[in-house]
Amino acid sequence: MSATCDQRTETFSELAFHHCLARPGTIVDVGANIGAFSRPFSTWPNTRLIAFEPFAPIFDYLNSTIQEDHGGTLPSTTTLHRIALGEAPGTAALRVPRDATGLLVHPMSSMARSFEGLYGVTFVEVEVPVWTLDSLRLEDVTAIKIDAEGYETEVLHGARDTIQRCRPILSCECEERHREGATWYIPGFMRALGYDGWFHHQDQFWPLAAFDRATMQRAAPHGEAQPAPYINTFFFLPQEEAGLRQRLSRFGPFRTASRHKAP
Repeated sequence: MSATCDQRTETFSELAFHHCLARPGTIVDVGANIGAFSRPFSTWPNTRLIAFEPFAPIFDYLNSTIQEDHGGTLPSTTTLHRIALGEAPGTAALRVPRDATGLLVHPMSSMARSFEGLYGVTFVEVEVPVWTLDSLRLEDVTAIKIDAEGYETEVLHGARDTIQRCRPILSCECEERHREGATWYIPGFMRALGYDGWFHHQDQFWPLAAFDRATMQRAAPHGEAQPAPYINTFFFLPQEEAGLRQRLSRFGPFRTASRHKAP
């Protein structure tokens, strides 16, 4: 799979964001789950993948699936860790919810949520090891994808030095239903590091000041996401890399006015 944006015809998505802006170096996938991002990341040329998935059964599935994708062995450019990332090394409780039928809903596994108030939902709790991204002392991180079900703030705190040093592009899930205040705090944290934040809506890139939480992250009575629209992925670009916006402009124009909410 080529990582050259101008040779692609894909519509915009979080994966397309990373594909369009791919550069030689290391991609970090935080919350890899079953590999929706790690599997394609592992095929991109001139890149190294480091992926983190703390829940053992899902880690094992991720590991075996990527090996199958590559003829039965893990590529030398891919490293998988059965570890969670946070703001300090140690351990933490990972809660994995069960629905009313008893089925584990592993994509919602969280170290931040209690799952109180969700009808019929119980959870199992496992202790998982926690590292910080900064502890790896990586020097060539070009992209970070974070989906930690409310634990994104801790991940970013533990990655501050890496972000300041390497200046990667970054996509991050931010949801008020997982962590109240996240859609305010995370953009401010990234702004302090010299990043501009955007979301993609109606074929345009909007500054995060135009994000309307009341209409763009509506939640149903029991906390599940509501559609049309439900925007939960924010994109961050280092302010000094003006050319990155130009590369992304094939997916729509960048709006600069932020005094009004996006429609």
